[in-house]
Amino acid sequence: MDLPSQDILQEILSEFNGTILLVSHDRYLIDALATQIWDVLPDPHSMRIFRGSYSEYRVARQLNWKAKSHPPKEETGE
Repeated sequence: MDLPSQDILQEILSEFNGTILLVSHDRYLIDALATQIWDVLPDPHSMRIFRGSYSEYRVARQLNWKAKSHPPKEETGE
């Protein structure tokens, strides 16, 4: 899709007051329109719902991965 068509589509969709289920590889379009991200997880066949933009989702996902790979150290009280 050319840029003028993308701009028109984004404008029309942003003015729509209903629910839109948007599946796209265009992260800029998703970031401009999404208020929730539904992340379908392969195991255990579930879905995680994130409220926010695509950019906010990516930051939260990165922080979550870092927290899992580097759990906080427990304080010994010494």
